[in-house]
Amino acid sequence: MQLSGSAARQLGGKCINSSLAQWERGRGEGKKVAFTLAELLITLGIIGIVSAITIPTIVNKYKRTVFETQFKKAVSVVNQAVKLWKAEEDEDLWSVYYDDWDRKGTQLRQAYYKYLKGSLDTRKYALESELIPYYTSAKGSKQKAHYCPSTCCSHPIKNSFISFDGIMYNVCAGGGQLNFSFDINGYDKGPNKWGVDLFDFDYNEDNKLYNKYGCYGVFCNTYFHMTSTNVNDGMGCTACAMKDKNYFKKIDL
Repeated sequence: MQLSGSAARQLGGKCINSSLAQWERGRGEGKKVAFTLAELLITLGIIGIVSAITIPTIVNKYKRTVFETQFKKAVSVVNQAVKLWKAEEDEDLWSVYYDDWDRKGTQLRQAYYKYLKGSLDTRKYALESELIPYYTSAKGSKQKAHYCPSTCCSHPIKNSFISFDGIMYNVCAGGGQLNFSFDINGYDKGPNKWGVDLFDFDYNEDNKLYNKYGCYGVFCNTYFHMTSTNVNDGMGCTACAMKDKNYFKKIDL
């Protein structure tokens, strides 16, 4: 017979309370009282069952809280960096730094990264196949994400900047906009999925940060708990995370 979590906890509590009551009665009568081996094994078994039920839930909740906190931090950092950048240069950033195929990429990243705290990722990656891939947001996805136009057709780790708190930032130009991407727990930690730990903002000629795909099911399937092999799944999850305060409680990790 399989016990539910609440039933297991109730049974465990009754067994422990019964054993303690027996021990107290024996102590009051002046007897030497000890738990029997059977009682100890039953109690330990019930504790194990309760732990197996509750610990994964606690760990899962903790991970969601960490992801949400890091997401909010990264969004704030990107917004503040762009705000300071615009104020200091006092010019149209898109017109200055945009060029198709990221031809001004080095200049663009140097200008942006000086407003962040951390260091460049200096590791060298000779082949795309050497890199840990990013996957789409769909439930249980094993589909590699399509980096075009998001992240300008380049793996997010390339030419990235790692902050002191482990968030990975990048910026590039392509597809008509500057693209600000960020991995909220860094490239070396999973799950490396759009809409879970990888997000991005677009920035076009109106000089405003936004997510051009919007919060629609086809672009954020992990949010809607759907399975799919669409390579663009997840590109709209930034908009969903910004819009829904319970976003990180709902997504599939």
